Amino acid sequence: MDFLAIDRFTGGGKEGAKFDAVVLWQPSFKVQIFIENPREWQLGWIMLVLKDMKDGLLSIGYGQNKWFGKATTKNEEFKISAISEIFLPGGLKLKTNDKFEGIFNTETFGLNELLDNADKPVDIWINEFNSILKDFKRGNNLAFKSDTYFGNDIFNLYPKEVNYENPESI
Repeated sequence: MDFLAIDRFTGGGKEGAKFDAVVLWQPSFKVQIFIENPREWQLGWIMLVLKDMKDGLLSIGYGQNKWFGKATTKNEEFKISAISEIFLPGGLKLKTNDKFEGIFNTETFGLNELLDNADKPVDIWINEFNSILKDFKRGNNLAFKSDTYFGNDIFNLYPKEVNYENPESI
């Protein structure tokens, strides 16, 4: 695909700034994600992303009109392993207790099976993610408390709350 960079001053094509991109036609990839000892909010985040991808809401590339397509999923499987059910993420129950890989009791679930599960473990995970997201405040979650330039004033760089009715508070 051929593109022409836009001159931001004139709004027209920028001279000598033609570029191209190679596009794959109907590519297919196999992806495996391995998470060891996941927290419930992390599983909720992954489930929301995979659900959006399954619904065709995840686009590929950059820009609005590049038409690189959308990512979708098919044949989604989750292999969940634990030594005992007490180590499983909240709300999840194994269907059987006789499938082992080494010392791990292993069960394979499909995405729809997890989403439609009567015990609703996905709802627990998504609620936990929403709780983490709601409580998130920029600056409060920084791993460092000070640096060599700002000293101990890092938390004062970002407001804890923004009052949009009073623009001077921003």
